[in-house]
Amino acid sequence: MSSLKNCVIAFDIGGTFIKTGLVCPDGNLIPGDKYPTDSINLISQLLDISGILLKYACSKALTPSAIGISCAGHIDQANGKIIVSPNLSGCNNLELAGPISNKLKLPVAMDNDANMMAVGEHWIGAGKGYENILCITLGTGVGGGIIMKNSLWHGPLNMAGEFGHMTINPKGKLCKCGNIGCLETIASANGAINIAGSLGLDVQNGKELAGLAKASDKIAIETFNKVGSALGQAIANLVNILAIPTIIIGGAFSNTMDIFMPALKKELDFRLKLIDASKINIIRAGLANNAGMVGAGRNALQKIDKTIMIQKQPRNPFPTVDIIIMFNDSIVLIERKNPPLGLALPGGFVNYGESVEDAAIREAKEETCLDISGLKLLGVYSKPGRDPRFHTMTTVFIAQGSGAIKAGDDAENIMLVKKTDIPKNLCFDHRKILSDYLKVTAL
Repeated sequence: MSSLKNCVIAFDIGGTFIKTGLVCPDGNLIPGDKYPTDSINLISQLLDISGILLKYACSKALTPSAIGISCAGHIDQANGKIIVSPNLSGCNNLELAGPISNKLKLPVAMDNDANMMAVGEHWIGAGKGYENILCITLGTGVGGGIIMKNSLWHGPLNMAGEFGHMTINPKGKLCKCGNIGCLETIASANGAINIAGSLGLDVQNGKELAGLAKASDKIAIETFNKVGSALGQAIANLVNILAIPTIIIGGAFSNTMDIFMPALKKELDFRLKLIDASKINIIRAGLANNAGMVGAGRNALQKIDKTIMIQKQPRNPFPTVDIIIMFNDSIVLIERKNPPLGLALPGGFVNYGESVEDAAIREAKEETCLDISGLKLLGVYSKPGRDPRFHTMTTVFIAQGSGAIKAGDDAENIMLVKKTDIPKNLCFDHRKILSDYLKVTAL
């Protein structure tokens, strides 16, 4: 029985950096490294980072069962596609989840970063225990997410929660979405910087503006009053429409919340006439900059749960292939990139619509670059504990290899061993498979 525990690989993709981590089913986040975003080669970058995280998980006695992605922009979460993302150059209409899932053989769940913040905060953050919450993210822009009856709500048009593009000032500034006077043009870090500039105060970022406001700079204070007033108006609109009393504010610019809250509450009191403003609970986000990753992990875990629920019982083993390749009078072994780590025979999963023979030849080519001939069946191995990840049933073939041998795909390195020198510690049940092979060839 394997001692490995389940986890999810989580990505929070921003225009500048990709934050990574491992999320456990209890909500525990094990942070990974942060990487500069390569939006032009995003798929290959995420695959490379996934390889690193798979090894990292193995070092923590964890086995990833899915991948969760939080990504800025308009996301088609059902199809795992970036529709539009202004901060990710070259990624519009990019199918992201499918290629990653196909390569790593793991389910991938993907959604908008503000939605993932809402999911994360509702799961283990400031929104834990609330059935309904509204989340507002304040950063370079303004985003939002809606939790209704403990579930993320996308709406029939799949665009619910775009709070930042609610019109606040019809005669205001042009927003990058094309509308005039969006909340984002006022209540985001960029919006506040622009307001300060129009009032004669030149600042480079929200942190500098906040410092000036705390030092009693009149223009900085006036700027934050405008930010708070706009947010108060927006929240009043949302409360009047949805009647959800719990509002969570997060994002990097929410660090200035103490400065703009008085103006926000004043505006909220002024705007709410049919609902008692004292019943509105405005809370600072509890997960800081990790909310998107935690939410992405939770989203992936929920996708696994839903997949299991809709599967017909009993569940079937996953079909795989392994291939014993003789090359230069030696057996070809690979050093695996992904858990379980170690030496193994070349092999992998059988694709839908593919025969096991074709799968064996394909996997051999991908992992060793060898051409295969003389393919023969050795047998089928289906013991439930043979694979520590899940129940697999493998069809094992014997073949000759020719050509220039080179590690590829899931193989880190290649090892050639003589029949008399087979290592004792091999992944899966490959030691038994090779033992059976030696018995057959000795007859």
